[in-house]
Amino acid sequence: MTVREASKLTINVIMELWKKASIPTRAEQHCIQKLESVFYEWKGLQKYKSRSGEAHKKQEHEFVSHLEDLFDTAHQDALTIISNPEDRAFLLRQREKGRPGSIGVRDKVTERKARAAGERKQAEARRRQKSVDEMNISACLTTLESSSGEDSDHDQEQIAMCDDEYKPVASSSTDPACTRVPAETKKLMLAAMENAAPEHPPKRPRVETSAFTNSKGLEQFCTANSMTMFRLLQLQTSFMSKDPSEWDEDETYQCALRTVKGLAVVNDRAERGVALIQDYNKKLTKDEEQLQFMLHVVSEHRRLFPDCSKSGLMMAMSSTPTTP
Repeated sequence: MTVREASKLTINVIMELWKKASIPTRAEQHCIQKLESVFYEWKGLQKYKSRSGEAHKKQEHEFVSHLEDLFDTAHQDALTIISNPEDRAFLLRQREKGRPGSIGVRDKVTERKARAAGERKQAEARRRQKSVDEMNISACLTTLESSSGEDSDHDQEQIAMCDDEYKPVASSSTDPACTRVPAETKKLMLAAMENAAPEHPPKRPRVETSAFTNSKGLEQFCTANSMTMFRLLQLQTSFMSKDPSEWDEDETYQCALRTVKGLAVVNDRAERGVALIQDYNKKLTKDEEQLQFMLHVVSEHRRLFPDCSKSGLMMAMSSTPTTP
């Protein structure tokens, strides 16, 4: 066992005793360093134990005299942090010469109160987090609902453009996403899509770093399973029988390209909605109590006025009792 391991085990035992006395302590690493300094001081004295000089004898005497003193690992502001007068007095007595006083039986009453206070704090933290989560979820749903309407209109336009009467425009073939991959790479990708692949691929594929540094291109990421995307999106694959240099002129390729480019990434939109409401909350107030009060006001307002229309507002106002 190394000196560091032995010191760590010893400090863990010491920390338990300080915890029973309800005295706050320093960070564990600082306590370990203090214990190791005592050990290395003893090692230095032991190394020159054969010396009979007055200075060496004095150092040995001082080291032995401090062994009975308190190995103080209390926090530097412990006397300020401790709220119980008895615990504060116990720490002061322990720092005296001879360390008068001792730890008695467990104070179950104080322990029970401290446990109940901790549970109340945790419950309050959970309630606050739940309110914030509800606010964030509501904002996300609102964002998704507003964006889904745009997506549905966009999808309808894509379907209409893929109709038999649609005539592709010249600008779509000059899209940067189409010309970024050379025709030779597309040929290699088509050949790789004929290779065998596992029947049940992992949900989260792992890509090694070497895949981005070797001489291979995008074809190393293509297998027979790549055709699954075309089946799920119901995309025609007749253009694959042609040379990639002719794809820009193929109507089925243009239709598939527009469908893929029109896909909406829902997770990104949800994250943007969460980030938006969090930033909005910070702009309103940085005080946690004020934020919780605002959430309660919003919740109560939604309960009273579930419909944002003018008729719903008038109905809610008419049903609310008024004081003379």
